[in-house]
Amino acid sequence: MAKCSVLVLAYNQEKYIRQCLDGVLMQRADFEYELVVGEDYSTDSTRKICEEYAMKNPAVRVLSTSNGENLGYTENWKRTLAECRGEYIAICEGDDYWTDALKLQKQVEYLDAHPRCGLCYTDCNIYYEDTGIWERAIFANGQSNMNHENVMWGDGYRGNLTWVIRRDVLADVVIPKHCSDVPLCLLYEIFLRSELGFLKDVTGVFRKHVGSFSNTPTDRRKDYWYHRNYTVMRLKYAALMPNAEFTCKHCYGEALSLYETAKEFGDSEYMGLIADYYKSHDDELYDYLMQQNRRIAELNQELERLQTSKKYKVGTLVLKPFSYLRKKV
Repeated sequence: MAKCSVLVLAYNQEKYIRQCLDGVLMQRADFEYELVVGEDYSTDSTRKICEEYAMKNPAVRVLSTSNGENLGYTENWKRTLAECRGEYIAICEGDDYWTDALKLQKQVEYLDAHPRCGLCYTDCNIYYEDTGIWERAIFANGQSNMNHENVMWGDGYRGNLTWVIRRDVLADVVIPKHCSDVPLCLLYEIFLRSELGFLKDVTGVFRKHVGSFSNTPTDRRKDYWYHRNYTVMRLKYAALMPNAEFTCKHCYGEALSLYETAKEFGDSEYMGLIADYYKSHDDELYDYLMQQNRRIAELNQELERLQTSKKYKVGTLVLKPFSYLRKKV
């Protein structure tokens, strides 16, 4: 049985996936490891490339679904993580790649020797493909620092592609349905359960480019929901972290920046979450937020009343043929 599972997520990355898989399969280790590819039914040749690798190497498993449909970011993460059978789980997303052939050996040895450590990470480089700029050894150069405060406040890069995680630490972790950042969710859970270990070796490259998950342009509504779900996750964990009172104050202060957009999109759940916090911290601000929440609730009720009215239904039927003609034109 494999001692370490390497989790690779891939979607529409035909340009990069070979370099990613080659970086994993070049590993030299005195233990068995498996490569579990969560290929999410790409519209390009990514899946075909992954299956070619699986045919040549029995350690490579390319996951599939019963209906052959795209799962989406969060569900693909969840199912691929669940398929990892090793004592340890390493992560490398499909457009990143490893450069050190002894990466797994070094990190697994470290985790074996430090049973209280739940995650071992290393230094890495960042490559901005669109400009050709490199950031070298980001942790050694102080460009990023993975401690409770920096991660909670969203400062710095976390080096996901270098992580090797002790699988037992994640045994009862539940990833939220609409999680905007699964690695961050896992990292929060690991912070609560164990220690982190760091090796100064540069073992891989995080590739940042137009089209990468961390750099993908979206429409305004999708952008809101991404940041909204990310913020809700941070607020949940802020109360559990060391120095919780100060951390919550910082995170809820940032959360206020989304309040007006939440009001615009009628997101009363988010508005209520923010208002509940300020109820015990700032009476004046709480009164204002509650006033806005009541107004949104009234508007939502008015919209529901309108949409269920006879006039609305008749009007929809009358306008339906014109909508079809507009599409034809």
